[in-house]
Amino acid sequence: VLANSLSTTLRGSETIGTDQEIFTVDRNGTVTQVTQLNTVFSAVRIGSLSWSPSSDQVAFWVEAEPREYQTPWNDPDVGHGQRLAILDLDSATTIDYCIPGDTYYTLSLDPIWSPDSRYLIVENRYGEITSRVFLLDTLQGLALQVAENVRPIGWMAPTP
Repeated sequence: VLANSLSTTLRGSETIGTDQEIFTVDRNGTVTQVTQLNTVFSAVRIGSLSWSPSSDQVAFWVEAEPREYQTPWNDPDVGHGQRLAILDLDSATTIDYCIPGDTYYTLSLDPIWSPDSRYLIVENRYGEITSRVFLLDTLQGLALQVAENVRPIGWMAPTP
């Protein structure tokens, strides 16, 4: 994650700023901006990037302003801050899946990809010990709540 101006600084491993975009750097050192979020929003903060195992998608949490978008969750504890987005590197398109991020702590956990890059599992923590876990099918664009008050840590995969 890089920024378009000097308003972004680093504090430890956290990037601070409101004009964040995602860039790629190829083997020759060519830098390419692959998101255009600041053309739509006046302020953009990106966090917890997670590359898909197939290397053609990046899942990340984004907080953008103005917040004129609706949330599909009727619970006031869910919040309207961070939302899950996926960048398709082949088409350079970003999809906001309207899945809320962490509203209790400031940083959401990294989205967790399935080994086949089709599914993502993410946590929406909205209290000290309360959370929801969502499973996203990226091919169908369908998200379901699959658990409460647990923390996802990875996928179980069969050994060859």
